[in-house]
Amino acid sequence: MIDVDKRLDEVQKLFQENNFASALKKITKLARTNKHNYHVHNYHGIVLVGSGKYHEAILSLQKSIEINPSFPEAFSNMGMAYQHLSNFPKAIHSYMRAIQLDSNALHYRLNLASIYLELDRIHLAIDTLKGLIELNDQVEHAHQLIAEAYIRQTNIDLAIVHHQKALAINPFNALNEFLLGADFTWAGDFKLAEIHFNKAIGLNPHYCEAFHALGRIKRFSLDDPIVATFQILNNNKHLCSKDRTFVSFTLSKIYDEREMFDQAFDYLIMGNELMRADNPFDHKKLLKLFEEIKRAYNEIEMPKQLVTDTQGPCPIFVLGMPRSGSSLIEQIITGSPLIFGGGELTTLHNKFTEVRFNRDDTVKQIVAIKSIYEERLSNLTSKHYVVDKLLLNFYWVGFIKKIFPHCKIIHVKRNPIDICFSIYQNLFVAGSLPFSYNQMDIVNFYHAYEDMMTYWSNLLQDNILHIRYEDLVENPEIETKKLFDYIGIEYKKDYTLLYKNTRPVRTASDVQLRSGINRNGINRWRNYAPYIADIIKSFPNN
Repeated sequence: MIDVDKRLDEVQKLFQENNFASALKKITKLARTNKHNYHVHNYHGIVLVGSGKYHEAILSLQKSIEINPSFPEAFSNMGMAYQHLSNFPKAIHSYMRAIQLDSNALHYRLNLASIYLELDRIHLAIDTLKGLIELNDQVEHAHQLIAEAYIRQTNIDLAIVHHQKALAINPFNALNEFLLGADFTWAGDFKLAEIHFNKAIGLNPHYCEAFHALGRIKRFSLDDPIVATFQILNNNKHLCSKDRTFVSFTLSKIYDEREMFDQAFDYLIMGNELMRADNPFDHKKLLKLFEEIKRAYNEIEMPKQLVTDTQGPCPIFVLGMPRSGSSLIEQIITGSPLIFGGGELTTLHNKFTEVRFNRDDTVKQIVAIKSIYEERLSNLTSKHYVVDKLLLNFYWVGFIKKIFPHCKIIHVKRNPIDICFSIYQNLFVAGSLPFSYNQMDIVNFYHAYEDMMTYWSNLLQDNILHIRYEDLVENPEIETKKLFDYIGIEYKKDYTLLYKNTRPVRTASDVQLRSGINRNGINRWRNYAPYIADIIKSFPNN
């Protein structure tokens, strides 16, 4: 037994050094000669998970459980294997079994909460993390996770409470300061946000994401010492591409604000090329998907009970192209006490993207999506309406209307050159908009979007309200009244006074919205006309 323990220690050391091949070779040999040792099979499963061999890992972990059905670690590790395979029901079952066997082991609860977050089952993640914190309120990661859950519920106040607790537990973790800076940015308190971003940079002078976040909320003069720091970081050849991207976009903004557009665009090119290298866009694949969606929409008939048996808040979908003005519309209509601003809820888009429309169970897949989405909305608010402004929901407009016939659909339109340039000028979360890092990719995506919305508009007619951003900015009262008439709620004049709406904003427009309705975003592309020829020539009528 002592020899086995020694060999397991050797395996563990190799595994911690990321030498998976050697670790796997040793543990496989050990498992063959110790067939009745549940610890050995458990270690074998752990190394197989680390090596990406998830199906084999499950077999080894099942052997461990067969030998000792009361061994919680094997269940937890099996949960990780199933999670990697996206078999979420079995992953949840495995984590819950581990918790039943050892309710004091906090990492089982962390694993379960993380999978609930991954599945957008926010209330279950919060319940799980509350249970963990009741057992031990000094777990830094638990407070970070529950704060993330509260953020997804747009409860920034509680997110701040838990991020502050995480900071109190570990005041030397720059991430905790950064997360508080992000919270206060979304809450519109830029002074406190700046303090926390600066503290994050003080703890980690190479924290490029914190530099970028700070640059979004503050104007720098060119002689500010921090600009020199940006330049040094930009010339650092050892900086990873992600960090170089943050620095490039930040420098572009600094020079843009000083109307030094040549330099601003040079850094913009740099940052976008870095992002495009890691986030390729396949235009042909997108067009194929859109054709598949259209075909399926015409072929699939939803059960009558599905469309009549709708529970929870009525969704208001604000959709269209990114940078079209959707955040402004959400901020205006959530001035009504009857409407909750859910922000960019990824649930529908992510779930519909997983649907295989050529299978016999397509209707069953869509029924499941409806149920998941209703659960998400009902746990967000008790208000009658919820705004979902995930713009890419335009992919699925017809299906959305089929499963939520009483929903409201607001399509935001804007000058396409302004949209395309604004997309190119902004840094989005990696992987969310892979078309946004190249001028022609953006143009091609725009044309595909335009074709898709024309298709849905012809089918659904007056079921979609089309609002032009420019009209809303020029005539806010007239256009806002149109919005409320369409929704079916009484309009009040102060809904256009954005400073009265203190709800948090978690989009690329968070900073701009705090300055109220204005024309600053109209025709900004003209400053960069010499550099965006591909965009301009694609829209000769604009």
